[in-house]
Amino acid sequence: MSRFTISVIYCVSLALAPVAASAVPPMRDSIGDEPSRGPAVVVPGVSCTATGTWTDQFTSGDGTWTKTAKRKCNVPGTWTDAYGYTWKLKKIAHGQVSGTVNYHGDAECANQVWPVSGTFQKKNFSVTATNPGGSDGCSTFFSYSMTIE
Repeated sequence: MSRFTISVIYCVSLALAPVAASAVPPMRDSIGDEPSRGPAVVVPGVSCTATGTWTDQFTSGDGTWTKTAKRKCNVPGTWTDAYGYTWKLKKIAHGQVSGTVNYHGDAECANQVWPVSGTFQKKNFSVTATNPGGSDGCSTFFSYSMTIE
């Protein structure tokens, strides 16, 4: 008696239909009826520091400001000084900025947000915040003259 082994080999061929180029945008999936946003792009920030001096109607001293920028350090943007006050500066004309400073922290001051105006040239800038309440127990102004390092 002889034994034989029979092997069966199946060959399957699949043909995939091409997908139209407009069916799914590049880097996007379709989840339900809503397209996904695709992979997130993380842009590293640049740490910026400006140093200089400050003065108000009572005294003066050395100052340091910091901010994180997307690409390069320049004057417009949101800065934080050494006292934790937040300065929001916008370029309004060639060499000029305006904005606000959040003067949070001194309960004696009736107004916590002060208007700011100033000038800049390349990496050097000077800004003055004016107390909208005048002489309300706080300084009537404070100014910084800074250089971005």
